[in-house]
Amino acid sequence: MTNLNERPFIRGAVAIESMRDNGYKNAAYALAELIDNSIQAGAPNVRLMCFEHSELSSSNRTTRRVKKIGIFDDGKGMSKETLHLALEFGGSKHRDDPNGMGKFGMGLPNSSISQCKRVDVWSWEKGSTPIHTYLDIDMMKDGKLESIPYPTESQLPLEYREHLSSGIFPESGTFILWSRLDRLQWKTAASIYKHSEALVGRMYRKYIEQNQVKIRFHPYLYNENMSKYLESESLEVTDFRSNDPLYLCNESSLPELPGNMKGEAPFKVMQREIMQLPYEGEIFDVELVVSMIKPEVLSAIKNSDQSTGQFVGSSPWGKHMATNTGVSIVRADRELETRTDFFPKDFLNTKARFMGVEVNFPPGLDKVFGVLNNKQAAVNFQFMDFDDDALQQGFENSEDYKKDLEENNDPKLKLYKVSDSLSKLIKEVTKEVNKLDLTVVSRTSDRVVERPIFEKIIEQVNNRRGESGKGPDPEEKILPKDKPEIIKTIKRDINISEPEAQTIVEEIINNDEHFKIQEIGVAQNIFFDVSRFNGLTLLQINRNHAFYQKLISDAPNEQSDLLKVSLGAWARMENEALSERSLKQLQFARELWGQMLHDYLSDDE
Repeated sequence: MTNLNERPFIRGAVAIESMRDNGYKNAAYALAELIDNSIQAGAPNVRLMCFEHSELSSSNRTTRRVKKIGIFDDGKGMSKETLHLALEFGGSKHRDDPNGMGKFGMGLPNSSISQCKRVDVWSWEKGSTPIHTYLDIDMMKDGKLESIPYPTESQLPLEYREHLSSGIFPESGTFILWSRLDRLQWKTAASIYKHSEALVGRMYRKYIEQNQVKIRFHPYLYNENMSKYLESESLEVTDFRSNDPLYLCNESSLPELPGNMKGEAPFKVMQREIMQLPYEGEIFDVELVVSMIKPEVLSAIKNSDQSTGQFVGSSPWGKHMATNTGVSIVRADRELETRTDFFPKDFLNTKARFMGVEVNFPPGLDKVFGVLNNKQAAVNFQFMDFDDDALQQGFENSEDYKKDLEENNDPKLKLYKVSDSLSKLIKEVTKEVNKLDLTVVSRTSDRVVERPIFEKIIEQVNNRRGESGKGPDPEEKILPKDKPEIIKTIKRDINISEPEAQTIVEEIINNDEHFKIQEIGVAQNIFFDVSRFNGLTLLQINRNHAFYQKLISDAPNEQSDLLKVSLGAWARMENEALSERSLKQLQFARELWGQMLHDYLSDDE
């Protein structure tokens, strides 16, 4: 019984809800905490398991919902004492491993309660019976669970056990099950995989590349008639592939390179430096690596039939590289985050994708780099300018600032050295990247390019209607004063640089085009947008819209072309609006329809 003069540091029933808001960016980062534990337990295999049920949605459609998520590994397992400690906030034995990915002791409970109300853990060591314990948010809030239940021997439920092995149950391992998923952002197995694929592949690329671990996605669907989970027929069991932002690996999620470059690593190391930082009586290595696309790979991409744009950046390979632009911050061979503040903005949006940058440091420098306990960032490390910071801190000169840091033994001084060295390496490679000719060989700015069939159809109909006096005159030309605004509109897609947008406009003029369809990626829920200029109608389709991702992206060309012709008809309807009021009504209807379409199709996301 608590003495009246005593007060607990934390009232669990009250604090647990606040602890759930622990800053995980999304479910992929929360799941990564569990994968960290599996890898540190020496597991060669890790499975991300999604258990779905079919149900009726609010729109009366049968849809799927993930009801439970499991992480299974065949690592060394845990004893009763270790498992009991693992669910304690800050209690993990990974603290004893100075070089491991763990150490904070927050991963399992912290990540779990960020997504669900209950987490069950079964674990078994070699030659032992599985043991089980759990955390339950509702029971804690109701006062029914005031401490972590001491693990007891308990076999895994058959509904999960039968899916954990291919006939042979592993002699040791751990199975974590999340249920009552009240905070899960992504509602279907397909959505979870889609949003996790690139991130998980990038986080654990070094482990995957070195065959230290295989991380596999397993979707299951509950069969009502059989009252059991079966492997999903609509989704395949899939291995997470390495997603290397340095592009030094010849097997990754990058589309297969063209021509005789198949099987080659796309980039090569241009700069590498190992810095030795003394801290708390030890010397730690920090590795800096900068890579760059190989000339022969760039040449193959430029000559590829798949490079249909004016520049390499719009090719399938260029688009993939754009998703990995920045400085990859790696701790114990596991990525924490990607930073972009080491690059000028104009370079970041254009040529930075053709170089890779990595900083790799050990857990012994966590305090120096400012690693958060959810392992999503190194908050102390960024682009740093010593002279600017000295002025901001109120010092008359940088020498006084440096002296102050030295007198206070401030670890920030070490980060200035790392930032300065990294900036110099990046600067050297940037010079080489800026020399690259990124123009696709098969496309030149003064050549009339073969247009897609759907644009030809739309333009022919538009011309006929224009000649009959309906809508804009087909003889209208783009006015020079409109070109900057057209370029700005085309650049709504962040993957399009200023030079690329200028080239697209020149192509439109050279081809004498009056109608253009552009696929762009924007965050809004608008499906398509119509912009009208003198002599040009620009129709932009949003690649991020649910309708595009669920239908257009995988549709056969004939069906995709038919849909684009239909959208062209809508654009023409706006062009032929008889009044400004009618035009605004059509624009409002288009935007509202796009939002509603997104809501309906995102119902199972």
